[in-house]
Amino acid sequence: MSSYAKYSSLGEQENPNFNASAVISIKSKEHKQQLCQNNRIVVVDVYGEWCGPCKQIAPRYAEMAQKYNNPGFCLLVNEDVDKDFSDGIRGVPAFQFFVNGQFVETITGADIKGVETKLLQHIQNVQFNQEHSHHIKQIRN
Repeated sequence: MSSYAKYSSLGEQENPNFNASAVISIKSKEHKQQLCQNNRIVVVDVYGEWCGPCKQIAPRYAEMAQKYNNPGFCLLVNEDVDKDFSDGIRGVPAFQFFVNGQFVETITGADIKGVETKLLQHIQNVQFNQEHSHHIKQIRN
């Protein structure tokens, strides 16, 4: 039995605002596909229970989920790398970005600020495209 703390239990003692339940855990490949299809933007934190950097950033990722999760539009979720739901993961933590159901990129490493910056870029792009598309429809009518 490992003496390491579980990923899902981290941060609770240090940060009273930490809410691990803000982050949905992917249960299967089908569940992941469903989440990606039902939300405009999905960020998947692929972690390992045994990964030190994954444990360090877990509280910050949960805070981001509390801040940005908006079902139907944006969702931050996590996935245990040992369950093999994703192909091509070369290291953890890895953050997969899906936009409109399509995989767009991965950030590997514990650069949580970089993840938030990239998330904000995707949010801005989706909102711009949504507004631009709406404006074009109005012009055509």
